[in-house]
Amino acid sequence: GDCCTVEDFRIDLIGPPRSLWNTSAANVFVHAFEAFTGVELDRQMVRTAFFTRLKTLKQEYKLSKKSKREQQNSIIQKRRKMRKRTLFIQRHDTVLHDHRLHKHISLLDRLGVDGMSSDESDGEECMGSEVHTAAPRFRVRRPVWRAQVVGRWLQAFDSFYLRRRQASQDKRGCYPRVRVRDNTEPSTSKDFVAGLPLNAYDQVWM
Repeated sequence: GDCCTVEDFRIDLIGPPRSLWNTSAANVFVHAFEAFTGVELDRQMVRTAFFTRLKTLKQEYKLSKKSKREQQNSIIQKRRKMRKRTLFIQRHDTVLHDHRLHKHISLLDRLGVDGMSSDESDGEECMGSEVHTAAPRFRVRRPVWRAQVVGRWLQAFDSFYLRRRQASQDKRGCYPRVRVRDNTEPSTSKDFVAGLPLNAYDQVWM
């Protein structure tokens, strides 16, 4: 039989998303949702949406069990990953929109999001306090494995992007955030992008 009923619907937030319990709960949900809508639905699509939502609920539950400091660190790391993704998309869009840069698309794609430098906001440590930075600066942290020449190569795309924004009549969206390059220690993450040309890697790291 089913693990639960519509009236006593429960999901397992401890085990794997597709545990036997959650798989059974998904079936209960699909049938109940179809009965609620009164139309025949694509059950597989509804089931997929159920597991997608369940994954989010599990992440939120896991986060709620952490200490306040651990929760803050998790949020900071998530924001940094989002900024890296935004930076990659911005650079990729710049290369696609300028025919002079098309020859760089392949290498940029190979670098991907993981090949972008991360940054630390000078306001991140103030999260949860009364102190906030109106216009935070972001200190760039180069991946320890990546050669500095790659950073200079990527900065050229940022310059192209800024010029295109300044020349455009469409001023929607935010201007690039202020990224400060100083003597900040490189990122200590052990992850690296494999399969790049040798000169893309830091010689000391190799």
